[in-house]
Amino acid sequence: MKSFASVVLMLISSLAWGAPFVQSLPVAPGATTSLQCGVLLDATPKVVIPATALITPAGTICKFDVGAVPVGQHTITMTVITTNDPKYGSQESPPSVPLAFSLPWPTPLVAPGGLQLTP
Repeated sequence: MKSFASVVLMLISSLAWGAPFVQSLPVAPGATTSLQCGVLLDATPKVVIPATALITPAGTICKFDVGAVPVGQHTITMTVITTNDPKYGSQESPPSVPLAFSLPWPTPLVAPGGLQLTP
């Protein structure tokens, strides 16, 4: 019974989709203060999010969850923002090159049909 339950849970979890993310290459490798990322999605005002720290390889990236973005065509750019630098204060990089994408992505799986028992 435990084996059956384990198999069922594995099959169910394999159907789950993680939200898609837009992420950058590692940014500001020599930064000694915390970093933030500015996200400019379509024509909406900039949203500031914390940068994501990587362990292997060591570094920091900008990573934005687009799971809540509505279906359709979109363009996103990002900036890096240093905060609380003792010498320079807060500074922001120029925007990245725009990334055009469309949702939904990836296309959801279609359930199999025509199931039957065979000898």
